[in-house]
Amino acid sequence: MAEHTTQDDDPPAELLEKDKETKKKLVIDTISSFCKDSSPFEIFRNMGEALNDGSGELVVDILTGGLTNYSYKVHMEGKGSMFAKLSFPYALWNPDRNVQYDVKRAQAEYEMMSRYGELAPGCVAKAYFCEAIDDMMLLVTEWSTSDEQWSNQFIDGNVDLRIAGPFARSIAKLHCVAVGSNNDEIDPEYNTTVRPCMLTIFPLMQDTVDGFFKGDVDNRVSELARVLGKETCDAIITKNEDDYSNTRDCLIHSDLHAFNILVEPKPEVSLLEHFGPTGSFAVCDWEMAMVGPIGRDIGLLYTVPIACSVTHAINGHAHISLDMLDYLDVVWEAYANELQTSGEKDEEFIRKAYQNTIAWCGWFLYIAYYTLKCQVAFLPLENSKDVDTLVESAGVIGLQCLQWGYMPTEDLSVVELRAKLRALMEDEIRRTKKPASIRRRRSSMLRASGRRVSDGALHFSSTKSRRESSSSFHLSLNSQQFWNANGIPGEIIE
Repeated sequence: MAEHTTQDDDPPAELLEKDKETKKKLVIDTISSFCKDSSPFEIFRNMGEALNDGSGELVVDILTGGLTNYSYKVHMEGKGSMFAKLSFPYALWNPDRNVQYDVKRAQAEYEMMSRYGELAPGCVAKAYFCEAIDDMMLLVTEWSTSDEQWSNQFIDGNVDLRIAGPFARSIAKLHCVAVGSNNDEIDPEYNTTVRPCMLTIFPLMQDTVDGFFKGDVDNRVSELARVLGKETCDAIITKNEDDYSNTRDCLIHSDLHAFNILVEPKPEVSLLEHFGPTGSFAVCDWEMAMVGPIGRDIGLLYTVPIACSVTHAINGHAHISLDMLDYLDVVWEAYANELQTSGEKDEEFIRKAYQNTIAWCGWFLYIAYYTLKCQVAFLPLENSKDVDTLVESAGVIGLQCLQWGYMPTEDLSVVELRAKLRALMEDEIRRTKKPASIRRRRSSMLRASGRRVSDGALHFSSTKSRRESSSSFHLSLNSQQFWNANGIPGEIIE
């Protein structure tokens, strides 16, 4: 692997642009080498024929990326499209380029897509190949017809009910894969080299908590922290980090928020109530998959609906807020039922799964929405005051869920824990809601612009905020402004 030196400044924009073009050429050359008559895949055979007779040309469009990878749409007129991801052995969000970001994660992604495809046919794109290119790795898959991020539906406030049950059952099947050392089991240390890249998050959490008790911040989140006490808050972070680093409950996706789940595009952008004909979905971005804590996947899934629930209340659509909560109930019930039927999991396992779901939901709300304001820029909020209201609410919900998950004061059943989360959310909706609005809800700006969110920004942001922000580590810029200000165009969305 080439050595990358430590640097304090981000690469100049012109170098990044040159790097983009160089990598695009590598992608074209590598995929072209697979376009042969002997390929087991028809799309490669057809493209190879067109390349040979000069009737076709491979075109590569960057979708997202630049921090740890680039994602591409590779297509040829009349011959179809495919998806490609080029993974780097370093991460631009980490200032120390000597820290390796193992490209084996791309091979793991290829393996996980194949495994999940067997567990849940039709719920993931077919993986074609994974190939080393110098010190990088290229993954190529079919182009999924489900190519809109599920998050758009929650942003709209109208979600396709057909997706909830099949999606939840497919993830439960993943979590029921046996873990162990036998040939038919998944190794407990599978893809474990991806873990260190997230460890910068936990010191950042500690910094924010320390700021609460130094008096650096005075808001509802700091009030809750002081009610819980410094000792409890510190213990929450310690247990959270230990859960991430050392728990080996089951095989997990580990990055399963709604931006990493693709659904059918709506037939008409302006018609919020209309969906595609089949209700299909595809789970993407498997490179962080590992054997880890039960609850992390469903907990991360909860976060976009919860953030959107508060957002719709702020916008005067409180009835939509409650619909978001009802949808989470549908997901959980389908998930828990599948754990019991397919996995034969007992009541205590289900209880632990839900308690950890709350904990990991709290972690992402606290770190991504409250501390870093990631994904906030894509919510339909009208002004900075509304953004501040949402961010503070996410912090309160996040910290409270972390406490229930890692430092509970009593043993509660799943029914009781669900009731507590519902009561907390209803209280936040009451606190934040504005009078009923007559303004029509708008379609997601991401759908309207045809853009996707890349969540590599979360890790980069945590490092940058530790270097550059004040002691409160509370970024004042929204996500889109943050990347533009740092001279990295298109890192969040393309």
